[in-house]
Amino acid sequence: MSPRGLFKVSFRSRIALLFILLIAIVQGAAFFAVLVTVRHNIMARANEKLQSGARVFQQLVDDRGAQLLQNVRILAADFGFKQAVATGDTATIASALSNHGARVGAGVAMLVSLDGEVMASTLGPGAATRSFPYSQLLKRAEARGDAAGLVSLGGRAFQLVVVPVYAPLRVAWVAMGFKLNKQFAQSLQDLTHLNLSFVTLGLPAGSMRPVSTLPPAVLKALAARTLPRKHIDGVHIIRLNDEDWLTLSVPLLDGGRMRALLQTSSNAALAPYRQVRVRLIALSAGTLALFILGTILLARGVTRPVSELVSAAKRLGQGDYSEPVPVSSDELGQLATAFNQMQTAIGEREARIAHQAYHDSLTDLPGRNLAAARIGETMKDGRRAAILLMDIDRFKEINDTLGHQIGDQTLKTVAERLRHNVRDDDTVARLGGDEFMVLLMGADEAGARKVAEDLSRYIAEPVRLGDVTLYLELSVGIALFPDHGNEVEALMRRADIAMYDAKRARTGAMVYRPGRDERHLEQLALMSDFRRAVDENELRIHYQPKARLTDGEVAEVEALVRWEHPTRGEIQPDDFVPLAEQSGNIRWLTEWMLRSIVVQLREWSDAGIDLAVAMNFSAFDLMDPALAEHVESLLKLHEVAPQRLMFEITETAAMRDAPTAVALLRRLRRMGLRIAIDDFGTGYSSLSQLRRMPVDELKIDKSLVLNLKPDSDDAAIVRSAIELGHNMGLSVIAEGVETPESLAMLKQYHCDMAQGFLISRPLPAEDFMNWFMQYRRRSTPLST
Repeated sequence: MSPRGLFKVSFRSRIALLFILLIAIVQGAAFFAVLVTVRHNIMARANEKLQSGARVFQQLVDDRGAQLLQNVRILAADFGFKQAVATGDTATIASALSNHGARVGAGVAMLVSLDGEVMASTLGPGAATRSFPYSQLLKRAEARGDAAGLVSLGGRAFQLVVVPVYAPLRVAWVAMGFKLNKQFAQSLQDLTHLNLSFVTLGLPAGSMRPVSTLPPAVLKALAARTLPRKHIDGVHIIRLNDEDWLTLSVPLLDGGRMRALLQTSSNAALAPYRQVRVRLIALSAGTLALFILGTILLARGVTRPVSELVSAAKRLGQGDYSEPVPVSSDELGQLATAFNQMQTAIGEREARIAHQAYHDSLTDLPGRNLAAARIGETMKDGRRAAILLMDIDRFKEINDTLGHQIGDQTLKTVAERLRHNVRDDDTVARLGGDEFMVLLMGADEAGARKVAEDLSRYIAEPVRLGDVTLYLELSVGIALFPDHGNEVEALMRRADIAMYDAKRARTGAMVYRPGRDERHLEQLALMSDFRRAVDENELRIHYQPKARLTDGEVAEVEALVRWEHPTRGEIQPDDFVPLAEQSGNIRWLTEWMLRSIVVQLREWSDAGIDLAVAMNFSAFDLMDPALAEHVESLLKLHEVAPQRLMFEITETAAMRDAPTAVALLRRLRRMGLRIAIDDFGTGYSSLSQLRRMPVDELKIDKSLVLNLKPDSDDAAIVRSAIELGHNMGLSVIAEGVETPESLAMLKQYHCDMAQGFLISRPLPAEDFMNWFMQYRRRSTPLST
């Protein structure tokens, strides 16, 4: 055979062997991966079955406990038995315990004193001198009224129930134990197809006598074993009678030695796995055979152009340049070029997809998933860290008033400022909307607070976007690892709670306070009830009068909302109004109050009573473009003069989006309504801004009036506020007037009106009318 023929055969064989080896490796890896995945999934489903069985077991125990409690309550409620307990008639007590225990099938019955001593027992005279060994159960009964639990007694599993004896106060406890026998275990097996055994951990081999639904041979193997303490928690595999059993142990109330074992055979669980394995082996063998045949045919065809390339290379090596090298037109060359292009394109596309999956498309910051992964990695390494969850205050107003393009540019600016003002090993992420997160590595509480303050200061620098200049503020919630949790979701949730606390308190930044999870859930429940409260008329309006200080006449009242919850009782406005603002439900409340107040004004007008009513407006109400039309339609519908309705707004609310607020207030003013600045003296608005507001009245905050005394700082502020209001052409009212002394000082300062408990507390409409009629009949309605 010529050298050319030898080369062709050798090269063809190498190609075939290489391809066959590669497919064998790939197919073997795929075969192994599939089998491992299938086995893992099957075992995971078996684990889930055990966990589900544990819940069914607990439900059976609870149902049985409820029935047993009812049986024991009959004895505890028996008049003769209670009389015997009250008089200390030991013989009658013992007889009653024995008789009733026999009737209800109890294996043991005891009478336990309130301090935990066994007073009588069916276990014999000696048992009455011992302390009741299940103090946990007594504590649970004290908290709930009665209790049931699984315990070990004499090496056997019992369901022990505890019921109080009243005569008429609680004088003792009746405890009865009911054996958990094979019949009970069989009922669980019928429901879950799991075996149930009651065993004692740590007993020497051969000394354990378990109650079980296991097959006799397997049960014998279980009884002959010494089960170690490692089987206390989680799912474990126990080998019994040359077979693996997936086992989940459930502790009783005796400290964990007596356990309920839920078991399923791994052989039964893995039966589908074996079928899949046989089919995969057959499929892999057939595929490999076909591939070998195809490889031999392919190698034979591929070597032809390679041989031509070798011949051309030899000619070039010999200096023969008469024939060009056919590489550019070679089919193999074209295939290699196309393959390389395809591989490059696929790699680039996958890189883009991976980046987009874990990064925010607008700011190119890591997204929520990548942020959570980095927090998890930090926890795994055991390093201290702080999570700063931050939200741009009033960002929705920027979007609504300036458009989403400005909003997007604002988010990009915030992202850049955050990214450039943290360390390289820290992480800045955008979680969605206007919510950002910073993961600070190695930070404690003081360090996290310092970074939060610095970042807030950087964000507060003016943002200039074309002709628009924005002044941003952040609300920052801080959660620390490991101080506030060892799970990613828990830490992020607690940082989120702290952030909303900071937003509500307007403190800028706040560290998570332990216990706020429960408070947060309570607030969520409260808000879920709030819409129902509006629909089902659980809200009430109370009216508090405002008296003129010149003649004492009451011509105006303030409407204050109250909530009578059907189960929680009266809920204070401070507990639900801020939540309503935060959740966006404040507009429902405002609409309900407007409608109720206008209807009340109509009723008073029909009764010949000429009163004006003031109600509070939130910052969210001032952003509602449809509010003015709604107010106007309500007044026209009920034929109420606009002058009889006043809106009170805070300085902070008015300044939050001053142009929008001023436009709305001016429109309301043109309609004839009056406007008041509430809580004056506590906000931070400038006088120039306040002067442009369409306001009729200043209302001095009660914090400045409650402790009003001569020569005090509060007195100086109040006097200055009154003079300022009069100089601006506004009337001035002081709220929080509770003492004759403060009333006299307000008269001396020429304050126009007063409101407070000294005049009257807020009253329901009917009670207010009674008060109002009596007040008008006084000869001196308001005096010091």
